Amino acid sequence: MRREAEKPKKYEDLLMAALDFDDADLTANMEGDWSERQIARMRARRRLLAFGALLLLVSAPLFMFLFSAIGGSVGLVLTVLTGLILIAGLMAAVYSASQVARDLRGPVAEVEGRVALDTRAKNNKTIYYVKLGRVRFSVKKEEFLTFKNRDPYRLYYAPGQKTILSAEWLRGDAGSADERSEDWGAGSSELELAAGESADEANARLTDDGELRLRGTTAAS
Repeated sequence: MRREAEKPKKYEDLLMAALDFDDADLTANMEGDWSERQIARMRARRRLLAFGALLLLVSAPLFMFLFSAIGGSVGLVLTVLTGLILIAGLMAAVYSASQVARDLRGPVAEVEGRVALDTRAKNNKTIYYVKLGRVRFSVKKEEFLTFKNRDPYRLYYAPGQKTILSAEWLRGDAGSADERSEDWGAGSSELELAAGESADEANARLTDDGELRLRGTTAAS
């Protein structure tokens, strides 16, 4: 028996897969509410952050005692540095956990307009951004590549963490997954650094037409 070919996916399906949301999530977010799945996910994140903070709090005295036992200036320096690092980590974990809790107590935020895609090179890594109005989201590469530069979207997000929860593309059907892949074929290849260039030198940015260009490079004549 011949197997039927799989139907091409709509762009909305690709958007859902990349941002990891479903129809139930989107329906709840459109009402300004959190879906049950999103609430469970956020609570799990809060528990993980709380556990990390507790682990740092418990381990701090142990590490400081071990380094102080070394004695001398070396032991003192190690003790102070360890204390500062652990305190910074503890504060970051507590702050992030409080942001999650604050988000869950309030409604889902919403922003609408045309997206602007941008990238930055930092510490030999490329950071991907989706900007809409005054709000900027740091996203994963696969999420970044799913958005269409300068196209209109409505994004639903956690306001404290600036995390995209779901999205609506406001321009209808964009065609099949194969067509989507072809559209991004050239652009995605340009995400890699040019030969012989460091990430800091490249510092990639997007032009108005959506093509990724590397700062400091020129097109071959």
